[in-house]
Amino acid sequence: EGFSSQNDSYLDIYGITRDQAGEYECSAENDVSVPDVKKVKVTVNFAPTIQELKSSGVVLGGNGLIRCEGAGVPAPVFEWYRGERKLISGQQGITIKNYSTRSLLTVTNVTEEHFGNYTCVAANKLGMTNASLPLNRKTPWEVSKGCPELQPSTACPWLHAGRWGELRGRAMESFDEDSSHWDRQSRALRYS
Repeated sequence: EGFSSQNDSYLDIYGITRDQAGEYECSAENDVSVPDVKKVKVTVNFAPTIQELKSSGVVLGGNGLIRCEGAGVPAPVFEWYRGERKLISGQQGITIKNYSTRSLLTVTNVTEEHFGNYTCVAANKLGMTNASLPLNRKTPWEVSKGCPELQPSTACPWLHAGRWGELRGRAMESFDEDSSHWDRQSRALRYS
């Protein structure tokens, strides 16, 4: 679809889409010599799109991460905003790392002022787009390094498939013990 050719000497691509980008091969042959093959790379330029925007929750004093995944040709240039203010890497605990298809915004030593909406802007010569996401406060549970337990805790069990395991956790003192619960993949667990 979208292709036409006259006498196989050239190829027209009508209404080209980004899915049609890539390498095309033309071969010519006769009974006298070996086939002659030439390859052409077709690049389809398009305005940026933001495909995914993700944020990790964060506790006060912790580190927060917001990831912005985008696409565009030429590759988009990413910028971050908080409200109307453009964020600059290295200022106020903000680090920004840009790659060809994504941008990572890290907030270190989070304070109350860091919580709120952040906007990722992706732009190239064909256009611009943006998406916003809040940096939210995480529940006061922390996962310890290398061990599937919640801190503070008295045990560090290693869980293996098919074997019994135990996770222990304790909420901060401001939480009522009866109001705590366990979730897995955002679903409340049923106890047996």
